[in-house]
Amino acid sequence: MERIRSGFDFIFSSYKRAAAVLFIFALLLAIPVTISFIGQQQDIRQRASEVCSNVAADIMLVIDKSGSMSGAPLIAAKTAAKSFVDVVAANANNRVGVVSFSNDASTSLDSPLTNSFSSVKTTIDFINSSGETCTQCGIKKANNEIAADKRNGIKNVVILLTDGRANRVSGSSTTDFDASSKAALDEVIAGNTANQTVYFTIGLGKDIKADFLQQIANSTGGKYFTAPTADDLQSIYQQISQIVGKGSISGFVYNDTNGNGVLDAGEQKLQGWEADLKNSNNQIFPFTTDESGGFSFSGICDNSYTLSIKPQEGWTITSPSSGSSNIATTNGGASNDNNFGVTQNGPTSTPACTTRPACLDATPRCLIAEPIGGWCPVTPTPTQSASQQCALYSKGDANCDGKIDMDDFNIWRDEFLKTSTSKTSDFNNDGVINTDDFNIWRDGFLGL
Repeated sequence: MERIRSGFDFIFSSYKRAAAVLFIFALLLAIPVTISFIGQQQDIRQRASEVCSNVAADIMLVIDKSGSMSGAPLIAAKTAAKSFVDVVAANANNRVGVVSFSNDASTSLDSPLTNSFSSVKTTIDFINSSGETCTQCGIKKANNEIAADKRNGIKNVVILLTDGRANRVSGSSTTDFDASSKAALDEVIAGNTANQTVYFTIGLGKDIKADFLQQIANSTGGKYFTAPTADDLQSIYQQISQIVGKGSISGFVYNDTNGNGVLDAGEQKLQGWEADLKNSNNQIFPFTTDESGGFSFSGICDNSYTLSIKPQEGWTITSPSSGSSNIATTNGGASNDNNFGVTQNGPTSTPACTTRPACLDATPRCLIAEPIGGWCPVTPTPTQSASQQCALYSKGDANCDGKIDMDDFNIWRDEFLKTSTSKTSDFNNDGVINTDDFNIWRDGFLGL
């Protein structure tokens, strides 16, 4: 008899091992399917570069000469700026001017727009550092020069270099950054509106406000560059020289809280949204909105483009309603204010559950797909009380037919595997169907 009992123990443990093996086998089959599905969902992008020439441009170099630029930073800035002049001098239709800024009174137009590039380089050599940082003053001086001497059909550009935060406003004694940066941004918008001027920005060192400089660039179709050290300036000015006369497409992604599809004052611009620009050759250029909530595709060729953003879970695109815009660039021009409004979805209601059909617990079992809201919880059939239990119940007679046989085992199996919600095989009345109940049935079946 002991050998028979050992045989049942082996059979049961083998059953569990077999079930585990089947589960692992099914999991292994599912893994490549899952990987394939994920692969299909990945956004495969063609990262390409366009090749075209720079158009002629009038370029104002606006250089921070505040006290913090003294020494190595200003020396490196002047060296890099002169190298930039050498590159753009290859096109005789280009012109370059120079503004250096610090305090309101010390900000100066060091060189008007000219194609006498050697004289521009000489002027740069004479820039000396002192004073505070009136960024608005430098931008305003450059805007005035462009407005006074601009040429029809020629692109207008400002390249702004600073190593600190704006802390002065023209005609005011304020030292507040918020007021100073707003004044500078207002001057940028004025220059862009009047003369379609594109602003490139360079932030040197650690004491900069990156989102402020990013906003200047993104608002006008320029590009922001960060220079951790003065040694990086040479490379950055060279990069700008390669794209300064090419086109750009820029804008912002914002939280359209009132849902009107317009970027209103006070609405937050959102960082971390993915934007795609696709040209007529199906080349795709990806970009993710920066700290200012903006994006700028600079250095692009004259072409027709489709601009779109990637939807995010929990958000709805309000503007443009199609989720994309068609844009054409010509003559190295800049297309600005290509903004996307998004609004956060409200809480969604949980779908109601559905009453579980009885046939799911019957034999044979029906096949019905579980609804979206799931099946409503079923109150389990309570374990039989002592007065309701038949004489052999505690020995494993689940159906109380007066004998302990395989029918009782089948009842225990279904309840143990949760294919039945009843608990008629809870032979020890502990409230759960487990192997202890199987052992009771086994002993009863064997007459132990």
